[in-house]
Amino acid sequence: MLDRKERIALALLIGVALVVSAAAFVLESVGKAPFYDQFSNTSQDGALVFLEGPVDKVTWTRDGAHMQVVVRGVNVFVPSAAEYGLDIAEGDNVALYGVVQIYRGEKEVVVESPGDLEVFHSP
Repeated sequence: MLDRKERIALALLIGVALVVSAAAFVLESVGKAPFYDQFSNTSQDGALVFLEGPVDKVTWTRDGAHMQVVVRGVNVFVPSAAEYGLDIAEGDNVALYGVVQIYRGEKEVVVESPGDLEVFHSP
């Protein structure tokens, strides 16, 4: 049987677990949209952004492991872990979440996970 201090500690642990679980549920149901800004030329390095539009160009890195996409003139880097199973072609429309990064002096958006990029195929 637990003494008084052990019961208090156990009650606190259960309370913290319930609060963390409730917060995770709320954040998951809200989604990423409230935490991301629309991408613009003034977006800062490291900013969380949302970008949507038609795909202008699709290329692969030299080793073929990562995808590079141009969406409305913005370079988008899709690492192999985030592009797994995606079928993207020029003319498709995409909606994506990512992080702004400066690469070789130019801004690009880096997609971090597969769920952050949605493709709408052209008819």
